[in-house]
Amino acid sequence: MYQLMRPIQLKLAILFCFIGLLINLAYIPLNMESYGTGWLIIFAVKLFVSFFWAAAFILILKGSSWPRYVYSAFVIYALVKTVYLGAFSLLDFWVITSLLASFGAIILWFLPQSNNWFKVIKNQAS
Repeated sequence: MYQLMRPIQLKLAILFCFIGLLINLAYIPLNMESYGTGWLIIFAVKLFVSFFWAAAFILILKGSSWPRYVYSAFVIYALVKTVYLGAFSLLDFWVITSLLASFGAIILWFLPQSNNWFKVIKNQAS
């Protein structure tokens, strides 16, 4: 069995996900005055959740397809919620950048090249 090269779209999608994750993590300590005295608890919870997302991204790189659907559902929910609440005017540059990076990742890993790679990996495992 040979190792199939990951498409560049998939690698870029994972990079965008990690960039979004890092922006989200750095945002809390850089804006702790917005969170008040509980900023450290919020940061700890976000750090805990980020470890699970990082593990999901690694699973995606190894060929698991289900984490991309779960992540996509969360990002689309966040985007719809933000638009529905009209909160775009309340978001700053870094939050919008993180959201756009995540949305860009979703587009990249559902392109035909990425989908074909997941299908081949799934068939190899069978």
